[in-house]
Amino acid sequence: MRRIYDPGEPERLTPDYRDDVVFTWDSITSFHDAEPADGVHVITTEHGQLEILTGGSPWNVAQGPVLMIFSGAVQRDEGRPPPFFSGRGIATATGLPFIAITDPTLALRDDISLGWYAGNAWQDVQQDVFNLVLPLAETLGRDLWLVGGSAGGFAALDLGHQLGKRCSVLVWNPQTDIMEYSRSYVVAYLQAAFRVSSVKFAAEGWKRRGRQVMRRFGRRHSVVQGILPSQAPARLLYLQNSGDWHVQKHCSPYLEAHGYTPNGGNIWRRDADHVIWMTRFGEGHAPPPRECIIDLIKACIDPGTSILTTVRRLSASEFFGEQDERIQPRDLRPHADDVDKAVHAYVNDRNVTVCMDGVASGTAGLHWVVQVWNQQGVRIATSPLQRGWMSWPAPHSSEPLWCDIDVFDGLGHDLATRRLKIPAAR
Repeated sequence: MRRIYDPGEPERLTPDYRDDVVFTWDSITSFHDAEPADGVHVITTEHGQLEILTGGSPWNVAQGPVLMIFSGAVQRDEGRPPPFFSGRGIATATGLPFIAITDPTLALRDDISLGWYAGNAWQDVQQDVFNLVLPLAETLGRDLWLVGGSAGGFAALDLGHQLGKRCSVLVWNPQTDIMEYSRSYVVAYLQAAFRVSSVKFAAEGWKRRGRQVMRRFGRRHSVVQGILPSQAPARLLYLQNSGDWHVQKHCSPYLEAHGYTPNGGNIWRRDADHVIWMTRFGEGHAPPPRECIIDLIKACIDPGTSILTTVRRLSASEFFGEQDERIQPRDLRPHADDVDKAVHAYVNDRNVTVCMDGVASGTAGLHWVVQVWNQQGVRIATSPLQRGWMSWPAPHSSEPLWCDIDVFDGLGHDLATRRLKIPAAR
């Protein structure tokens, strides 16, 4: 097979396997043909290698469940070298066989912490991981659980939608489109993985250019676009922290694209075994507590109980503590006219203020964003997401400016817009 891109393949960082026993294999096929013992396995693929850590002899079991765990952002303090395996402690606590896999792209450079297992110009990581796990998926089916959070959640969802009913998925706060993540991290990944210039991603349109780069190399960046709901894994629990900005940018597009509907309170479902649970378990993008992840895994693997029944039971027991239903994200599009009538916005001494008649801050996840434009129509500033009725200081300018204020519901639907003039600074 011809290499897609070879401007001089980079030298990979020297790994440190610490005290683990290491086995090497010259191909995925030779690994499959053996009965691999537990330890680190370094498997050569057509244009790279995969490194996995196994415990409980996952490839030697006749029936599940088995966990396959993907890493999120890694800590590269003090020059820590790859590989980066996550989940050994969690898997051990559940008593289940496990596979922890490191992201090969993180071995290209020591200044990136995210790769989403989406591959690079030299290695189709997504296809390699699929080829590696396919025989196990065909044996275990729904008892192969793909697990991960944030970037690892994206990888678990992506592989889950490729394997379909031959696996199940448990994720928390996942990205569902790499290009909707923070620009600095995405651009760092694109530079390392595809040797693109950061200059091309410094202005408007960087997301479009990023998507073009990944499509050019045949790497998937989204589990929202181009995937049919029928390609879903056998079971899916998508756990989303309700105070995380991922609700609007990642969770909402996914649930709408895949046909999830409200099922009361903070639960969305496609059916009894495909559930999105929006609840509060920390600040912002914080993951669930370790003990909660362990208990969730133990609850989800019960073959006789649906995911929906499990979530309802845990929600009723205040599994993540007492929840304020008032601030849970909701789809307010049916009430868009009422919201629009209630919104008030004004500028006072260059402070942009937004409030709503009779609606408390944070209700249903309501929030607003300000974009500021100069007289030439160039956007010069965007406010952070504002979750309460408050003021935001506009930038100073010697000329008058304009601002567009957009009010969104908790799922990111635009419900009301206001345009105001900001006077020139005195």
